[in-house]
Amino acid sequence: MGLSVNDFGSTFRVKFSEPTEGHGFRSFDLTGSTIVFRFVKPSNEVVDKDANMDPTETDEATYVVESDLLDEAGTWQWQAVVTRGLEGEWSGRVREFVVDLRL
Repeated sequence: MGLSVNDFGSTFRVKFSEPTEGHGFRSFDLTGSTIVFRFVKPSNEVVDKDANMDPTETDEATYVVESDLLDEAGTWQWQAVVTRGLEGEWSGRVREFVVDLRL
């Protein structure tokens, strides 16, 4: 099932990892970080929403869509952005989703 204008309650989830020597990846510990989910509407307006963190999942962040976010039909983009004090800022990959009109 897709998303429609004015939908809410859906969850966006992202897990962060970093490459290891060789060919593997390991979890990236987000403890002490500030994480936002950055959404770009079809009109190119940028909206940042604070992520939720589960203390037992230190490499995962979620955002539950609030009723005021999905107010435009069309193709949206989103990206998780992690800031850790003076250490730096990291971004996840850009992803797209479509919001349909509601009948």
